[in-house]
Amino acid sequence: MAGTVTALKEGRRGQVEVFLDGALALRLTPLVAAGAGLHTGRFLTDEELAGLRGENEFRAALDAALSYLSYRARSEREMRDYLARREVPPEVAEAVLSRLRDLHLVDDAAFAQKWVEERQRLHPRGARALRQELRRKGVPAETVEAALPPDDAEEAYRMASRRAQRLDRSDPQAFKRRLSAYLLRRGYSYDIVIPLVTRLTDSE
Repeated sequence: MAGTVTALKEGRRGQVEVFLDGALALRLTPLVAAGAGLHTGRFLTDEELAGLRGENEFRAALDAALSYLSYRARSEREMRDYLARREVPPEVAEAVLSRLRDLHLVDDAAFAQKWVEERQRLHPRGARALRQELRRKGVPAETVEAALPPDDAEEAYRMASRRAQRLDRSDPQAFKRRLSAYLLRRGYSYDIVIPLVTRLTDSE
């Protein structure tokens, strides 16, 4: 309800408690309270109160989203799911996502590219495995395909060579099955795996 600001007090977690006509009316983040220029004696209409509540809800959701991004980059669907788990209203979540897009903090194309680069640097994978990982994170199919490099046959060969050294070669067929299964789990295609396994088998 509309009323006159009679007190502004520091509340829990640093929030600003706004009292109207002696009663606690709302809690705001310091940023929202400062932006509104609140002071004792100011009269707030119903429309102003609704605007403050909306802005506060948006700012709280945006702060949570920025904290979530501080650990690692996120796909748009990851961020959308996170806001839903926090029970952020859909219209507020869309406003937060729009702001994050404008700031280039949520960008599926950049996310997919960085994901591929990091995976290839730390834990090399074939295109099939990378495709599955990105799709599970909600990155659109066309964005995934644009970020995927062609399978690196030489990288696959180096990986297979290291694995082959630890496998028993006494049964050639079992050796082929195990090495093929290993490479397929790493996401390499049959077109890469079959000639590569043949090459390693014949090298003995």
